[in-house]
Amino acid sequence: MINLSVKDAEYILTIVKEGNLSTAAQKLCISQPSLTQLIQRLKGQTGSNLFYRNGHNFVPTKEGELLAGACQKIYMLSRDLEKQLDNISKKRKGTVIVGAPFNIGAYLFPRLFKIYQEKKASAKFQPYEARSPQLEESLLKNEIDLAVMSKKQKVLNPQLERILLMQERLLLSVPQGHPLNRAAKRIRGKRHPFIDIRLTDGADYILSAPGQRLYDVCNEIFKKANITPHPVLVSRSFEVKERMSAAGLGVTIFPEHYVEFYQSKLDANYYYLLPPYNFLWDISLYYRKDDLRLSAIAECIHILKRLFQEEPIAVPPEKEDFTLL
Repeated sequence: MINLSVKDAEYILTIVKEGNLSTAAQKLCISQPSLTQLIQRLKGQTGSNLFYRNGHNFVPTKEGELLAGACQKIYMLSRDLEKQLDNISKKRKGTVIVGAPFNIGAYLFPRLFKIYQEKKASAKFQPYEARSPQLEESLLKNEIDLAVMSKKQKVLNPQLERILLMQERLLLSVPQGHPLNRAAKRIRGKRHPFIDIRLTDGADYILSAPGQRLYDVCNEIFKKANITPHPVLVSRSFEVKERMSAAGLGVTIFPEHYVEFYQSKLDANYYYLLPPYNFLWDISLYYRKDDLRLSAIAECIHILKRLFQEEPIAVPPEKEDFTLL
């Protein structure tokens, strides 16, 4: 039986990386004889030579490479365990790590921070930004506690739960003076006029980047409307898209809450899309099933649900009345 501690694994990996016992000992701040004793002990336990000398280099044998691979797994498992225990400790102290894509984070994090400040609670939240695939991976690895994102989720990972926070409409941003503005129609009780997306066939478009959720949604809209946009700019930033549209570069599509966030500063017209091209944009909260037992996470989920339910742009579940004025 091989008796290998995490510290032993770290020592072996350092020897392999440095290729020299003296250099490895210096890096580990231990004596060279200590490393020699470790190698001899493991040689006795495995019954194999684990290293051989090649000039000044200390090179692993085939058996040594197998041992190094096992040491790498032991070391990484130990690091992951430390990280998870640290996260649990933070949660017990009231620190919740909330992840969101960059565009949602710009809208969400300042509001969430303000709520926690005003509450003056012992609990704290720590923002974390990444793309949606990385957020889901971080959530499964217990690196973050909650993820707020818009994600096409046909099959939910069995380790996760999903709460629909809000559905909202998409808006078409049209520069001032563009001929499309004359085609807009008012609809009773709606915040913005409506427009037929088919009128934008061949128009200059500022598009989202491939891999973004909005890129896929817009492609679905274009396909359903049987139109072909003329791309003049591709950007991952919703703010860049909106500002460039307001500057007159072209039209663009994004969720309504981004428009509400930046609208006071920009000179553009915004229109809802007429049915049947009025796709709804979902924003959902994802969390691990077992984490609701932790009070700090449960409290943050409650805050997020209330924050999005109070949004005036949220689309109610009842059927909409599209009576033209």
